[in-house]
Amino acid sequence: MRNPKWHRDEIILALDLYFSKDRGGIDDKNPRIIELSKTLNGPPLFPDKPDQDKFRNANGVTLKLSNLLSLVPDYKGNGMAGRSKVCRMSFLNHLVRKFQDECMFVGARPFVKAWNIF
Repeated sequence: MRNPKWHRDEIILALDLYFSKDRGGIDDKNPRIIELSKTLNGPPLFPDKPDQDKFRNANGVTLKLSNLLSLVPDYKGNGMAGRSKVCRMSFLNHLVRKFQDECMFVGARPFVKAWNIF
């Protein structure tokens, strides 16, 4: 039996790490990825974890972060074709919020806010 699909909240935590300036390399030895794996295993969001050893382990978190790379427009690699709609929409929303937060032109904020529809 497979573990459940990633929940939107889990994807948001992965995106937070993905866009972090001090993320480091995307591999299962990265301490930040190991820390996120432990965080995802902490709360009882999914009480039924059919494969406890693999549930959101460092390899799985690394795979999720690698798949997020395929959503970056200028990324040259492949990534996985089967990305979920939740993952795509969360990624786009995160980019919009990041742009909104970093926008230096106060007059542009209403325009940016209008795009924040997720």
